[in-house]
Amino acid sequence: MAITQAELVSAHPLLYHMSAQGSWPSIMKHGLLSTTALLDLFEYKSEQRKKIESCRRAEWMNLRHTSHGEVKIRDQKPLIETGLSKALPDTMGLEDWYRIVNEMVFFSHVSKGSR
Repeated sequence: MAITQAELVSAHPLLYHMSAQGSWPSIMKHGLLSTTALLDLFEYKSEQRKKIESCRRAEWMNLRHTSHGEVKIRDQKPLIETGLSKALPDTMGLEDWYRIVNEMVFFSHVSKGSR
């Protein structure tokens, strides 16, 4: 069921992340999908998929499919790998982090007082 813009703003007055212009028809049809879910839907496989999911994306990327059309996935420019690698646990590498983050649609921060 679709909601109006006013209902969306009322329910979620603060947005941290927006989709690319022109994404709404795909979101309405398939839902808001993670990068991994989009790669599944668009049938990306092998080395091309591995590079998208396990490396930092310096630029936006277009995914194309004969049935589903075209979507854009966001860049990850704000991530600074030297700082990120220092912040990760010893058991997690950068590739692991990118795979995890690409499986997510969004992260939510909960402050200590609201738990």
